Amino acid sequence: MPDESHWLPDVSCGDWVRLDRWQPLPTTVSAMVPPSFEAFARVLHPLSLRGTQHSWRELAEMGGQPMHPIVRGQDLLAEAAGRPVGNWVYSGQGSPPPEREWQFLIAELLRHTRSTALVLGYSDIFGVPWPQLAGRFELSGNRAFFLAELTTAEVTRPVVGNHGFMPQLAWLPDAAWFVHTEIEDFSTYVGGSAAAIEGVLGCPGLEAFPVQPGDPV
Repeated sequence: MPDESHWLPDVSCGDWVRLDRWQPLPTTVSAMVPPSFEAFARVLHPLSLRGTQHSWRELAEMGGQPMHPIVRGQDLLAEAAGRPVGNWVYSGQGSPPPEREWQFLIAELLRHTRSTALVLGYSDIFGVPWPQLAGRFELSGNRAFFLAELTTAEVTRPVVGNHGFMPQLAWLPDAAWFVHTEIEDFSTYVGGSAAAIEGVLGCPGLEAFPVQPGDPV
């Protein structure tokens, strides 16, 4: 967990990922991850139906739906629950990645860098007090984060932030890859080298699909 010494008052380390630098199409992968990377992946968070967590593939089989890279989690939940997709009202707006899956993802990505530091971003939308030393990093006009820097050895331990919130952003000083969890979605998006994304797609602890910058989110 980040302590006072980890929070960054100077957030200029994130200038390279600010959305206004590449003018992405709204509601696409390019609005989540800089499109300059070689490859991209969508990591799917386990979904809860009637109090039990399921993989997306399990829900697709339950509802008789096909799986594909841009499938919507709420549609799978609706079909698995036996409700019309258009009328399905689900509780909450998305879900963060469980810490176990997040650790699997970061551990796999760290295999593709020699960096010894990692920057984490925690969303400012929760309306909770954050450390006074933390600078406010604006990814876009309506999304802001507080940044912390940890060593790669430290992120092998839990990284849940203040009030139990998971980080929504992660990147390396060498810009080898970038991770972004949309707080109102059921997915985490990753950009990186072809080798890094291949590792994510093949990681036994993750359910993931390859995506492209223009794909909808």
